[in-house]
Amino acid sequence: MKVVDFIRTTLNSFKKRESIYDYDFIDFGSGTGGSIEYCEHRMPGLKGAGIEISKKVLQKVRAKNLPIFEMNILDVEENKTFKFVSMFDFLEHLPNHDVVLSMLRKATKIAKDFILIRHPSFESIDYLKSHNLKIAWTDWPEHPCTITLKDFEKFFSTLGLTLYHFEILKSFENSDNEIILPLSAPPSRKYNAQTMEAKKSISFEAPIPAYIDIIVALRPFKDREWKKIVKTFQKKQ
Repeated sequence: MKVVDFIRTTLNSFKKRESIYDYDFIDFGSGTGGSIEYCEHRMPGLKGAGIEISKKVLQKVRAKNLPIFEMNILDVEENKTFKFVSMFDFLEHLPNHDVVLSMLRKATKIAKDFILIRHPSFESIDYLKSHNLKIAWTDWPEHPCTITLKDFEKFFSTLGLTLYHFEILKSFENSDNEIILPLSAPPSRKYNAQTMEAKKSISFEAPIPAYIDIIVALRPFKDREWKKIVKTFQKKQ
């Protein structure tokens, strides 16, 4: 790190922050703050604030004195205050694709550089179904909105976003993973051989994504600059 960057990072870490607009990035649906910590680790010197509406979660984070605010995402001022917006395990909890699109559109109006999304995969549902299998989270009641990579591409096209990167974080090679369930299983976190029917043990024709990171540019980037951002959030670090 250059001396000037070190000084800027150090000063930023001591900056007094009272409003959500005093932070460098904003995290939608922050939960207990793990996604903020992850982004701060990947981008040293930047400080993030979160938005959360769950009263139960807010009680926990307030006890930890974390910078998570209780407010409506749609009420955030649209002046591109933030460097980026992060959304980790958030969009699948929304009621439908129209609301997902509204959240993405909101992010484009409050961030100036990029959007970072971490999303559980809903790929290959039909393929797995043909083998009487499913990924555990694809039928959880708290996941009403199944979004595939093709869906994301349609959203980005609608918003005029043409530069983005999909990063597969983990894949399933076969049905032995505990997250792969028999199709008949009730909504569950993992496979239980004692309470569920036996599942087929097969190797998949191609790896099935489990989790996906998506980075979406909100402005033009030089090739080297964009590659640096993508590398920052790749899993090996």
